Amino acid sequence: MTMRIKTILLSTLILVTPLISEAAGAPRTFKELAGNIFTLLTTAIGTLIALGLVIYLWGIASNLTKLSKGEGGAYRAYVFWGTIILFVMVSVLGIVQLIGLTIFTGGNSPIQQQQQAPASLLNS
Repeated sequence: MTMRIKTILLSTLILVTPLISEAAGAPRTFKELAGNIFTLLTTAIGTLIALGLVIYLWGIASNLTKLSKGEGGAYRAYVFWGTIILFVMVSVLGIVQLIGLTIFTGGNSPIQQQQQAPASLLNS
């Protein structure tokens, strides 16, 4: 073999070795795999919400000059629809988390009960 092929094979082996050792931490059951996918999905949605918020605020800040030029209708529409879209994005994250918690806890998550005040405090 030529030196170039040996170098490519050695580089490939060095790059693939961590993947082989990481396979030991791979999910063993479907529930673990689904949990990993759920975590990835919620992280991606949260990142998209943050990015959407930054773009929304940047658009508001950059379009403030349109207000003084008499284009207030377009600016109001941008603010209105941006708010609606952000609300929908946060709602989707909440729905995904609700579905994930229902599936992974079986809907049996403990409900926190309100603590009752001691009777000595109520009678004073």
